[in-house]
Amino acid sequence: MQISSCHAKLKDFLAAMTAIDKVIDIVVGELGEISQDCAMAYIEKSKIYALQEDYKEAEKFQNKAIELLIELNYKKPEFVAELYQTLGTYQDKLGNVDAYQTSLQKVKAIYEQMYTPHDKRVIKTRRQISIVLLKNQKFKEALDELHQILVRNPLNSRNWRRRCSGSRACKSPRLSNSWVVCT
Repeated sequence: MQISSCHAKLKDFLAAMTAIDKVIDIVVGELGEISQDCAMAYIEKSKIYALQEDYKEAEKFQNKAIELLIELNYKKPEFVAELYQTLGTYQDKLGNVDAYQTSLQKVKAIYEQMYTPHDKRVIKTRRQISIVLLKNQKFKEALDELHQILVRNPLNSRNWRRRCSGSRACKSPRLSNSWVVCT
């Protein structure tokens, strides 16, 4: 796979594709298609297609890789989340906003399982989802997604600082109707 990566960086896409196809043939021949090595080769092939701006093929191989890793119960869910994020980027480039939103929802679900709902990765993904919803003119859903950021993270410093009066530092914030007020 390193050979194909080097060719791709040199923009010799034909040589890169030939090399990664050989890797895939060897891996499938020795281990079968349902293997982690095959999934990694599909990711590499997806990257090569993306470098050529062939996002349809990049999406296809990224999906294959994700499906294989899920089937294999891959032990690094954050890596799978990153793959969904990349898949979403390809879908966005293709103008497939619904598929992009679905990929981001999967990223959010993985992050919510791994971390707390107010983790910065979950919040960032929620913001991305709201932007996609706005592109789709789904304003209510976008507001709901943004509202979840505030509800899930009420001690966000931007929220309670707006509620603090004067120049005194807020020493004891408390919740009041989903907002933090100074006492």
